[in-house]
Amino acid sequence: MFIMDFLNWVLLYYKPLKGAKMKIVYVKIIILLSISTLLMISCEDIIDSNIVSPEDSAAAALLANDANASLLVLIGDVLVANPDSAQDIINLINFSGVNDLYAQSYDLDYRNKDVKFGLAFTSAMILSQNTNLNEILGSDLRVYQPITEVDDSTPTSGFGFGLPLSINRVNGMIAQYFEIPIALSRLEFENLVAFNDFQNEARNFLIPMIDAGLSALDSLSNYPDFTFDLSDNVQIDIIDITALEASLYALQGIFNTIAVYNFELVTTDSAGIVDGLSSGSNFATLGTDGALVIGAALESAFNSIDRVKSVLDILQPLSSTHDNFLSDFSQVMIPETRNDLDALLVLLEQSASIQYGHVTEDGAGSVDGTFQIDISQYYSNPVTDLKSLLPAYTIGTTTAYNYNFVSLTEAVNVEQTEVLVANLNNTPVRINIAYSESNNDTVARVTLGPFTYNLLTANQNILPVAVWELWDVFVGLIDEYSDELYNFPELSFQWEGVITSGQSFVIDGTVAIDYQERISSYIAPELLWGASTPDAWLLEWQNPTVNGMFPNFAATDLSNLLGITWE
Repeated sequence: MFIMDFLNWVLLYYKPLKGAKMKIVYVKIIILLSISTLLMISCEDIIDSNIVSPEDSAAAALLANDANASLLVLIGDVLVANPDSAQDIINLINFSGVNDLYAQSYDLDYRNKDVKFGLAFTSAMILSQNTNLNEILGSDLRVYQPITEVDDSTPTSGFGFGLPLSINRVNGMIAQYFEIPIALSRLEFENLVAFNDFQNEARNFLIPMIDAGLSALDSLSNYPDFTFDLSDNVQIDIIDITALEASLYALQGIFNTIAVYNFELVTTDSAGIVDGLSSGSNFATLGTDGALVIGAALESAFNSIDRVKSVLDILQPLSSTHDNFLSDFSQVMIPETRNDLDALLVLLEQSASIQYGHVTEDGAGSVDGTFQIDISQYYSNPVTDLKSLLPAYTIGTTTAYNYNFVSLTEAVNVEQTEVLVANLNNTPVRINIAYSESNNDTVARVTLGPFTYNLLTANQNILPVAVWELWDVFVGLIDEYSDELYNFPELSFQWEGVITSGQSFVIDGTVAIDYQERISSYIAPELLWGASTPDAWLLEWQNPTVNGMFPNFAATDLSNLLGITWE
């Protein structure tokens, strides 16, 4: 009856059609509906009896047995390892062979539940191996974790990037959705080649692997009683499978975010740099399908959080002693975990205040403050050309250098046997000499009691000879190391003592010399602004909110965030 009603509706809809043309449409629709009805009625039969042949099914089973046996051998040491060393063990294991066995078996017969889990699990293990964005983006990961609560009451029991799953892991992964957009805008030129290699790996290898793992896991949710024995003591169940899905969804979104913009130069010589970074080039532009990919990335984050909530829904009625390999939440933490997940959803869906920090070159993090961010705009309303965010510019090149930090010390000892300074008996003396080439500045101060003297301008006769002897030693040190101090040298000497009239006056201390040793050079881009004054330059920032991602930003805010100045 439904089919006939539908056909009558079609005939009404196509009423303007006449004669044979109408008949053709009618026949086509009948054919389509017949095929659809056949598929609805006998879909399972077709899949079971026609798509997977008995020969393929038997071959798939043999491959699955080999894969399961291989996995248990590979994972054995990890199961008994201390959590602190487990990741090191995982990094040394080659999971590619067993992953390939599972993939071959899955291609022959996708119905095997062990194979579905094995394919996803070994994919996750491969993804967990040395997948550290900080090594590629360096100090450019500048936004701190948006959720501050840490679930440390229940130690995690599995390992890897995104594994196991606990609320602090979820926070850490979702935090990357905030960090990566800013990190990409500050990507250091010397890291471009490594980043391009990672982008290509993500597009060609990692993302397809994640997609295959998620596809394999998807139907396992229909089998809540399914289990997989990793060992005699470790059994994987629906909780672990759902947790594994959550991790893979988060990684799917992260890697799609990484891959969506083009940051590849055709060549890295001077001509390639100028061409690639010039206004109007393809560099730093959204990929052809970038808008779809980056939108899907945010959807992956929502899917990840949804799967975590599903884990909590399963765990909620269980006893507090229930333990899982890939997910670990204590019962008492479940309400707080739900609150954290809700807070993450708010951060992903609407504008919120977030803590902002900068990781300095010495590795110390310093919080700069807070700002409003609506990260959903980055994913739903992406900028098509990141270069267009900048004021008008031309691009040139300059020679830049890589440095190795070096610290040297040198002992200094000068003595004056007779010190006759009127009215300064037992008077404290403090000497501070410092030299900074980066600031083109020298500080040379001597404090005697209440008086401070600048050695750069003081009369020679005012101060004890020993002070001037020290100054001569210090200047000599600068001359001695001038051939090594290529850039940014910092030299300093500080000494405190007491002057006693008529007795020996000794200055005994150590000069500390800290500098950066030039170890290599590279061609770096140099922005040349079109504006001639800072005020005019600020007026040329046309999109300081970055399509609404920073709703309250003015030009100065965005320039500070990107670390770009008019100078």
